[in-house]
Amino acid sequence: MITIYSAAAFWFLSALLSTIIANRLKISNALMEIIIGAIIGFIAYRANMIDKLSLDADCMKFLAGVAAIMLTFLAGSELNPDSLKSKF
Repeated sequence: MITIYSAAAFWFLSALLSTIIANRLKISNALMEIIIGAIIGFIAYRANMIDKLSLDADCMKFLAGVAAIMLTFLAGSELNPDSLKSKF
């Protein structure tokens, strides 16, 4: 069993990787984070690594809910950034 710090480092590195890929491909960061997360989740499910990545932990379920709200906000703000800047 890996520690929660190792699992957090893994997820932060995957977020960093998704940002780098999104910038290279010139697509939305939120979209790439969803794609990378789905790929990692699918691989973890197929390899029976759900416990090792702490996907069943209560803190991870809470963070997933918060991340879903943040991704929704990011997707909306990327549609019209000029409007967001003027109203901020």
